Amino acid sequence: PVGGTAFSLAGVVLAGSNTLIARVAGANGLSSAAVTQAYVLDQQAPAAPPLAALAPGSDTGSSASDNITNASTPTVIGTAEAGATVTLYDGATARGTSIAGPDGTWSITSTALTTGAHAFTTKAADIAGNTSATSPALAVTIDITAPAAPSRPDLTAASDAGASSTDNITSVTTPVFTGTAEAGSTVTLLDGTTAIGSALATSAGAWTITAAPLADGAHAISAIAADVAGNVSLASAALAVTIDSQILTPSIPDMTAATDKGVSNSDNITNDATPSFTGTAEAGSTVTLLDGATSVGTARASAAGVWTITSATLADGVHNIATSA
Repeated sequence: PVGGTAFSLAGVVLAGSNTLIARVAGANGLSSAAVTQAYVLDQQAPAAPPLAALAPGSDTGSSASDNITNASTPTVIGTAEAGATVTLYDGATARGTSIAGPDGTWSITSTALTTGAHAFTTKAADIAGNTSATSPALAVTIDITAPAAPSRPDLTAASDAGASSTDNITSVTTPVFTGTAEAGSTVTLLDGTTAIGSALATSAGAWTITAAPLADGAHAISAIAADVAGNVSLASAALAVTIDSQILTPSIPDMTAATDKGVSNSDNITNDATPSFTGTAEAGSTVTLLDGATSVGTARASAAGVWTITSATLADGVHNIATSA
């Protein structure tokens, strides 16, 4: 019997693809025109989708294939039966759906995820409503926490050349710095805001970086650390470093009038076997007085660049007195 615009058939088994034909017979014995409806019976579930993957750009950090990311709404990609509706699950929670394209590819951007481990699986439902088995699980770690700032860089003693190995004044233009940061993080050494080197912190958190060439002058050296998920720390405290790769040539030594004895106190002929010499050089530099190639005394130039050296005992004769600094 027909009720309204709908009717049902009991005990009819459909199979394959075919066409249903329906007519309505009235009480007066007359029948309506035939109405046809083609159908396809599909009771075959699609194959389970293969293992999905994080889309390029969603696997952030030092590796684009480790599935550790700071993207809290990552995009997941994969393949399934063409035209199937793919549902992305995080455990038992649905995180998004997409229709697989003619080539079977699909892309789903997940709803927001919490920090920690997640297991992404998918199911595919075909246009007949058959649902596949669950795909293999994709293990993903969400990490949105930045590492702590590294320690302040330290100039190694070997690179801190000069009178002191701890004053951070050096003639080395590619100095080596050390410090600590989060284990496994990528440490970038900065001169102001300019990157001048990078290295991976060891499992103990130690790092060593040889800086790119630095110009003479003052530099503020700091470091930042990026963890494997791509989170970047605040900058460390800065280390003030001075690069001084050049030195002024000292002036020609001048024998003091007091030790230039004899008829003239300016002819550089004397009977004083330990004469004193004066001159100028770079402030703070160590000046060496030379008799030919032999050192006969040293002194440090004053803040004004002035120095005075009393020579070691000189033998009678001609001497070529020079200086180096």
